[in-house]
Amino acid sequence: MKRLFIFLLTLTTLGILITGCTKNESVEFEEGTTFNAEIDKPTVVEGEELMCLVDTKSEAEEIAKLYDIELVTFADGVATFHTDKNLQDVIQTGKDNNWPEISINHIIYLDDPVAPRLDIKNSSN
Repeated sequence: MKRLFIFLLTLTTLGILITGCTKNESVEFEEGTTFNAEIDKPTVVEGEELMCLVDTKSEAEEIAKLYDIELVTFADGVATFHTDKNLQDVIQTGKDNNWPEISINHIIYLDDPVAPRLDIKNSSN
């Protein structure tokens, strides 16, 4: 009985994985627009192209002034910024001047093999 249960559970899991992983559906977001996850993967949040971790809104405003970029939002320690400049040039300018680090505000999909790797560091060490 135990073997039969394990066999059926394995068979069910395989069936779910096979059918779930092969779907390629378009999802309708707004009237007249569609998003196909396989084709339309944006990599940067438009209008909030840059981001950094800060403690206060005033710190985020200071960073915006340093980089000559626009502060868009600040919430829960995350500041997002907008610029029309080349993003890599803006980031490099900050590195060259030893300013607080900013990064590109990527949209990362768990199934995207080319998504940037996230390095999670324990801040308490």
